[in-house]
Amino acid sequence: MNHHSEMAGMDVIVGLVLLFCVVLVAAWFFSPRLRAWIEKPNYEFQRGAQAFDQALQTSTMAKGGKTR
Repeated sequence: MNHHSEMAGMDVIVGLVLLFCVVLVAAWFFSPRLRAWIEKPNYEFQRGAQAFDQALQTSTMAKGGKTR
């Protein structure tokens, strides 16, 4: 393989990755269902973290300690 064909191969890979990114961002922007599905793990994590903080605060206050 010469240098020119290696660069052409890299150009194809980079172009396909950029195209995939643009399609994904456009789909996320125009599809509320897709957006909700993509963002669902973040919201589940936040709910879990809030539940943990609340349980920790309740547990600490039950022992008569300070929460922070």
